[in-house]
Amino acid sequence: METDTEFKLDEWDDRSEISTLHLSFIIQTLLPIRWIGWKNGPAYKSYQKFLSENQSSEEDSVMYIPTGSQAEGIGIPEAIRKGSIPPTPEIFSDTDVLCIIKGMRFSTNRIDEPSGEFHGYLDYEHSPPGYVRLCLLTLPKNPSMVIHDQDTGKHYLSSSNVSNYMFSNLTFTDADEEKVKYQQGPAMTITDRGKLMLNKKVKVQPFNEIPTDIVPAFICSPWPEKAKCWESRGRESGWLNPRLVTSVIADGCHVVGVPSKTSLKPDIEWRLSFSASEGRLAREAVTDHQRQCYIYLKILRYQIMQKEVTALSSYVFKSVFLHCCEKLPVSLWKDYPGNCVLYMLDVLLQCLHRKHVPTYFLSETNLVSHLNESDFQTAIKVIEKLRSDPITPVLEFMDHRCLLMQPLLGTFRMMMTPVLEDMKQFKQHRNKLLSIKCGISQSIFLICSLYLREHADGSDNLTLRKHQEAVKCLATAFSQWLHKVHPNDTLVTVINAYGLSLQALEYSVRFFKAAVSLSDEYPELGQCRGNLACMLHACAYAKESQINTDYLNQAGELFEQDYTESKAGTVDYVTFLLKQNEYEKAKEILEHFLGHCSHLFDMLYSYSTKELNTVDEPLRCHIEANGNVTGDAFSFACYYLVKCLCALTLKGRSLEIKNVLHDLQQHRKDKKSECSFDFYEQAKTVSLQNNK
Repeated sequence: METDTEFKLDEWDDRSEISTLHLSFIIQTLLPIRWIGWKNGPAYKSYQKFLSENQSSEEDSVMYIPTGSQAEGIGIPEAIRKGSIPPTPEIFSDTDVLCIIKGMRFSTNRIDEPSGEFHGYLDYEHSPPGYVRLCLLTLPKNPSMVIHDQDTGKHYLSSSNVSNYMFSNLTFTDADEEKVKYQQGPAMTITDRGKLMLNKKVKVQPFNEIPTDIVPAFICSPWPEKAKCWESRGRESGWLNPRLVTSVIADGCHVVGVPSKTSLKPDIEWRLSFSASEGRLAREAVTDHQRQCYIYLKILRYQIMQKEVTALSSYVFKSVFLHCCEKLPVSLWKDYPGNCVLYMLDVLLQCLHRKHVPTYFLSETNLVSHLNESDFQTAIKVIEKLRSDPITPVLEFMDHRCLLMQPLLGTFRMMMTPVLEDMKQFKQHRNKLLSIKCGISQSIFLICSLYLREHADGSDNLTLRKHQEAVKCLATAFSQWLHKVHPNDTLVTVINAYGLSLQALEYSVRFFKAAVSLSDEYPELGQCRGNLACMLHACAYAKESQINTDYLNQAGELFEQDYTESKAGTVDYVTFLLKQNEYEKAKEILEHFLGHCSHLFDMLYSYSTKELNTVDEPLRCHIEANGNVTGDAFSFACYYLVKCLCALTLKGRSLEIKNVLHDLQQHRKDKKSECSFDFYEQAKTVSLQNNK
């Protein structure tokens, strides 16, 4: 595709009056890579399942190749329509399956004699670019599939007769004959799940339990001369691996029974199909970040098409997308998704003004050649509307939908409100870090809170998965946005800070449980186990009149596990033990800590109002007056050890208490702690009260 459209890295787009920074955040939040990435998205599993269920043997007369957005992982994700009872899934595209007839192959070059390899060749002379006739040199056993053309004196394969013959022999093998199938042009559409049998021999399992179009096709080789330019085309982006290009070319292409819209003899005209090649590129070359931008573009198209009448097919958008992949470096799709979406719209507009949208593999084929002047003006008007506002259509699309694992509470528009409000301010100050601190962070925390409020009755697994999404959302936001504001923070720091900041204890428990459960995926989140134990401990005493023994037992197990694996949580564990009056065990742990863990002495511990009922009276009074209490591990350990010694009747404890107080006093002088809670004075008070 020849285009002089400029890719702009501007932070503000005057044409649409939006910030590309904020648009990028909206794209990344609506379509997280963890949902739509090829390897970890739902399409991958469905694709692999289809291949395993439809393996073709040498004896089979046909083989199946799934194509289209569902099989390529570039479709709009499945949605749930809000307000529907029961919740109704919404699927936005069918699946095409090429039914490859293995017994007949055609040469892409003219041949005059039949050969063992080819039954005929592609006749380009009488069809527009991208379309052919299948000239037969060997007649098939079924003569009804052949049409003799008087004008050329040649025998051609009839697309409609081939389809009719094949689908007349397509029957269900399942006992349930209620499945719906109907022929639509060259395709057989199946609208329910069920195995089909072709000629009572070859079975096909529909793809992904969604409407599936089975389209007869023939293999053509070698790679067409008219598509040779694709092999040598300059690619500034370095997107495609040369080995992949060579492999795709070696596969050849296909023909399907679709005539051009202006064909004078549609019954014998076939379309060159590179859908299998496009599928390989989508699965093996398209990056997840490119996928993210393209799906956003498809949502824009879907929503605008609900309001505007235009002749632009989804394939027009796909061709523009693939051409843009060649133009833009891969890194831009990851770092500037908002700019990439605007660029694709700009390229499409330029193509429409030139009245030529080339297919990806055949540049001479014009996807809009059938449009009249009125059609072009309508199409340009529609795309101009998207270009002037690429956000509102997506918000409208999401107003009554929930994609995949999105929160069911609240709308996407509501989640994006802080970002949309901040974008107005950004126009004036143009300060990225300020916008991340304000609008973007607020939206992130809002989304996390919505996830934590969800509870699926009777499904603990689904509930946990929703709570895990809160953690994943924050982890993704940290890697993409928050680290720019707090470059010295780690993921664990951010996760712990957010979990502890939640006002509702139950939400803190939910969040930390989800974080710890993800430690296989994020190994560092195993460090959140201590805070989960602290929140469970606090929850156990949340109600003055009743102790939650389940939470108490869970907290105890986690504290002990954390202490066994790492002494970093010693103070929290001892806080728990003292609440249970286990002074002997606490004393043993503290003495070991003070004698062997000097590298941990400076660790800070903090207890907030949520943990009032887990600490002793002096600490509780301080928290009530100041909101929290903070101190280093050494100070806490000495203070707690004095409490243990005072509670136990031990020989020589007075001397031991005196030594601990001395060390604590010296530590206070050396560190010059600014903590308003004086551990030394409080420990001394405890000692004096015990001696009375």
